[in-house]
Amino acid sequence: MRLRHRLTAASVIFLVLAAPILAQQRPLRTPGEIRGVLLDAEGLPAEGHQVGARSAAGDLFLSPRTGRDGAFVLTGLPPGEYRLVAFTPDGAELPLSPGDVKLGPGKTARLELRVSGEAGPPGRTADDVGRVRAGTRSGQGSFWTTRSGRIVLIGGGIVAAALIYSAVDDDETRAVSPATP
Repeated sequence: MRLRHRLTAASVIFLVLAAPILAQQRPLRTPGEIRGVLLDAEGLPAEGHQVGARSAAGDLFLSPRTGRDGAFVLTGLPPGEYRLVAFTPDGAELPLSPGDVKLGPGKTARLELRVSGEAGPPGRTADDVGRVRAGTRSGQGSFWTTRSGRIVLIGGGIVAAALIYSAVDDDETRAVSPATP
């Protein structure tokens, strides 16, 4: 086959392999954040606590420990609804008021949270399902829906096409062996 035909065929194979990936529409998932102040039951800033936002899927996003002013921030949160809780320095879970927040894409919720009840036992509780994330990194899909996965899939398709073409080498001109008369 001539080089031009091979390049055309390779382009067609590439487009056939890459079309499903390129056609995927990604939902708007601009991360948002929750900022605010955590107050204890008496209305004073709660120092050394962590604020947690539990998603409907059970993922728990945790803030760094609050300072003397009780300020906290949770960044990189996917849009959705969250139940807010606080954790004491020894790990006991505290309910908060307001307890729920809805976060839109790219939005910042500014809240003044107040401890609204007794501390639960330290550690994970019965309704603490899902993964606990010790940061605020947003959730990602499977490997094949990430940028790395798409690059691997497209690159693998290109390598496969190159191997197929190298195996099916039917040049019109055959090399003449010096041993042939």
